[in-house]
Amino acid sequence: MFERIREKFGEEIELLHDIHERVEPIQAIGLCKELERYHPFFIEDPFAPEAIGYFRTLRQQCSTPIAMGELFNSPHEWTGLITERLIDFIRVHLSQIGGLTPARKLAALAETFQVRTAWHGRATFPRLAMPSTRIWTSPSTISAFKNQSTSTTRHVKFFPERRPSRTATCTSMKRQGMAWT
Repeated sequence: MFERIREKFGEEIELLHDIHERVEPIQAIGLCKELERYHPFFIEDPFAPEAIGYFRTLRQQCSTPIAMGELFNSPHEWTGLITERLIDFIRVHLSQIGGLTPARKLAALAETFQVRTAWHGRATFPRLAMPSTRIWTSPSTISAFKNQSTSTTRHVKFFPERRPSRTATCTSMKRQGMAWT
């Protein structure tokens, strides 16, 4: 699949894949190594939270960007992954980790170690919560949100050097803050 997409679109689009910790750790490591040649934007959740010890092995064997955290609840689960730079994106549910205050603390920790935030959203979370994270997170943050008209999740990149997406509800910015379109 990755090969066909790259053949058709080249490097024009960013590829993301969520493993959903559905395979054995050794299989996830093999898959991440195999996908490295297609330059994915990130591979999400290669391991279950109880198998985070495999991240060190994964980092030693390949440079595929990794996102993790959808099932995390506590700083004890993500602190080591961030401070040891074993992941590239922290991807947690704001509501699951306790709301905006813990998320702000997590974003500050992640930024210190060059780990980007990629907040995971839920339809039940207040509409202002996700855009509010733009006030205090890096301009390289990405967010997932539900497009109510199509009921599909869209990953929108927020990079100041790229032009804004015309289909997104948030706009790319050159500095921290919020934008409404």
